[in-house]
Amino acid sequence: MKWTMILILLLSSLLSIAQVESPQTKEERLRELTLQQAELALQQARANMNKKKADLEAMQELFDKDVITKQELNRAGEEYDRAVLEYENAKLKLQQTELDTLKEAWHIAIQNTKLYETKEGKKMLEVTLQNTSKQVYLERTSKLLGRDVWVSADIGNVMVSIKDPQGAIIAQPYERIIPKLGYRESKTLQFELIKEVQDVVVSLKYMDITDERTIYLHSEEPYITIVNSRKYKASDGTDHLEISLRYGTPGGEAKSEMAAIEISRVVVSVQDEMGAIIGIPLELKIPSIKLGETKNLDFQLRKNVDKVTLSLNYLEREHTKTIYLEPETRHVSILQAKKYRAPDGLKHVQLLLKNTSKTEVRSGSGSAANEIRDLYVSLKDGTGTIIAQPYEIKVDLLTYNQTVSLDFTLQKDVDEVTVSLNYLGRNEEKKVYLQKESAEDVVSISSLRFSQEGNLGGSVSYDLVLDRLAETERTFQLKIINLPEQLSYQFLDPQTNTRLSQLKFTREHSRYTLSLVIYIPETLDLRMLDKPVKFAVAVVGDRESARLGRGERLQLGEDQIKGIKGGVEWLELVPRGIAEMELWASNLYHEIKRGEKVMMSMTLKNTGTKRLSKIRMETTLPPGWKGEISPEMVEGLGLNDEREVRLSFTPPDGVDVGDYEVKVKAGCEVEGRLIETPEKTVRIHISAPTSISMSAILVIGLILMIGAVAFLTVKISRR
Repeated sequence: MKWTMILILLLSSLLSIAQVESPQTKEERLRELTLQQAELALQQARANMNKKKADLEAMQELFDKDVITKQELNRAGEEYDRAVLEYENAKLKLQQTELDTLKEAWHIAIQNTKLYETKEGKKMLEVTLQNTSKQVYLERTSKLLGRDVWVSADIGNVMVSIKDPQGAIIAQPYERIIPKLGYRESKTLQFELIKEVQDVVVSLKYMDITDERTIYLHSEEPYITIVNSRKYKASDGTDHLEISLRYGTPGGEAKSEMAAIEISRVVVSVQDEMGAIIGIPLELKIPSIKLGETKNLDFQLRKNVDKVTLSLNYLEREHTKTIYLEPETRHVSILQAKKYRAPDGLKHVQLLLKNTSKTEVRSGSGSAANEIRDLYVSLKDGTGTIIAQPYEIKVDLLTYNQTVSLDFTLQKDVDEVTVSLNYLGRNEEKKVYLQKESAEDVVSISSLRFSQEGNLGGSVSYDLVLDRLAETERTFQLKIINLPEQLSYQFLDPQTNTRLSQLKFTREHSRYTLSLVIYIPETLDLRMLDKPVKFAVAVVGDRESARLGRGERLQLGEDQIKGIKGGVEWLELVPRGIAEMELWASNLYHEIKRGEKVMMSMTLKNTGTKRLSKIRMETTLPPGWKGEISPEMVEGLGLNDEREVRLSFTPPDGVDVGDYEVKVKAGCEVEGRLIETPEKTVRIHISAPTSISMSAILVIGLILMIGAVAFLTVKISRR
């Protein structure tokens, strides 16, 4: 029992030690007390609201029993509404208090300042700001609202001004406003100083915070460095000196925080040890050189020397540098150029370059003489067009014997490229054949027109591009997978129209372009019309072909297709029916007399392979004529179905005698396309009606004339 009590006391003491809070700073403790005060006010408001609610419910019961008046009940309701409003205000106050106590979470750092002078003589101050705030989690607000509440680290409406130590604004514009500074975002601002100072105060105002930082400005005189020099022999046999100058350090930055943005009127000359000018031109003038800019100069040497003195005259001072001359022997070699296919299907080129310089390294100078800086590499085709991304890769430094591997993504598939190397002020271009390499020896297959439509009785041709990234000779088999038996096919060489079933790939012939022709019969199952037929084309080696089965045509499951060790391309075919119809009549010529009309019939037949609907009959009549069609619209016409259409044409009263034409055709819409029959022409001849009285007179006259002739003949014969 005694030991049990001791053990309990020991555990209690350990637990109390574990519960001791770590010491807080004064600011943390003040923040905690402020939040506790706001929480206490919230609890009081909640308790008061609950009390007023209970009072209102009790008053409601008394009112229902006619114990109190309506006025007393309304007064209790108003007190409850005020309590609810106080509670809501307390909630808002707690959230505002928590935000106010976390203001130190938002902070803007001054990354850099730079004092420089423009060519117009203006003193400029450049200030770079960065948002180093943190995203804030509102613990008490989240608990109060029942959901996680985070506050963005973005800062809006940052006001920046430049002051002297006495607080006077000494730069224009007097105030710059940054509408929004995102998380980790940097912003560089420029101000023109209107007062000479050694230090400035950068004033930042944001989120009710005024933050002022004192910055000391240090300045040094700008200078020009010699980045590179090279003695070489020109094509005419003369000695030349090539010099690269840069305003700033070799890395491109000014050494001081205050430097002119550019230097004007730089005069350069090449001299021997005695001070005599030995370079042509005698003096070379650079109108201006900007900060970080490099200028390449070329002089012809009139004297064969091992060292020269370079005279640089700028900012009213002369700067001289002694240069020891050596022929340029620094060189970059291409060790390897491989083309391969990445997992995403894109083709890449991997270049392996090496610094194979031969410059003699003097004692104490290390290998700096052999270093190659600022090497730019790009890939071009035979016409000089850059065909790979990135379009240019920069190698900052390539030391002696160092190799570097560069990776490009080909935008155009080629077997050879021109490697452009730009370094030491010269450009070298080397045409190289790309070595093909692939993790698996498979042939990739692709088709631009992978989804097509075809009419019954016709054919569809798919273009197939086959490419193999390997150097060895090997034969591959062509397979077609899950193509319905009703559809026939052929693999054809588009140039010779020769049927193919297998292809031989060699180093010289690593790419083929084929045509896959699918033939669609006229008697295709109607259930297949207007529905996509998905099938695949595969290119596999002999071993994989034997594993899949004999023959070109295969029926495989989805998992089996995924497991094929070779190139696979999915294709799609949508068989479409042909929408056609025909209109004819046994007689297209009619004769009528004035006052009569033409009655005729025509036959409409579906001669295509698609059902037609809403076929409308149309006629073109002579002016004044009337026509009737029965039916005017044929609702539906199945395959090979016929429908008789009756037509009547009535000429107007008083129509002239003569020939007339009526045009008849039928049309309907199929999948948004208008289908019409050839136009039929009905020819109608109209003649005048015959008069009966005139005919009778003519007959009587004829009889009288015949009788008179007979009488005269008899009389003459008697004489």
